[in-house]
Amino acid sequence: MREVSYVKCKRCGQIQFPRARCVKCRFDGFEEFHPGWESGSLVSFTLLHALPERARGEAPYALGIAEFGGVRCFGRVRGKDLKVGVKVRAVIDVVGEVGGAPIRGLILVPEE
Repeated sequence: MREVSYVKCKRCGQIQFPRARCVKCRFDGFEEFHPGWESGSLVSFTLLHALPERARGEAPYALGIAEFGGVRCFGRVRGKDLKVGVKVRAVIDVVGEVGGAPIRGLILVPEE
């Protein structure tokens, strides 16, 4: 998986995408933060049945929120019989295409 970069503020502990100053306390000192994409937990999900015409062949599919080491992320969820709390890992994969070009996005894959 391509790594998504995060930093943690050295003053207040806010976890965020890299930037010049902390969004919470405006401090400019950060350390790298790695949430551990290999093991997270599904926090919430929804099943989509009514999709735009170009995506109807994919229905139904699930979108969910998962937590990885204090970071929550949103993505498609693979698998059936989903339940809140199930362990998931995050991968980057093709989620669709536009004009023949692949669109990549975050996929949450339940552990077996």
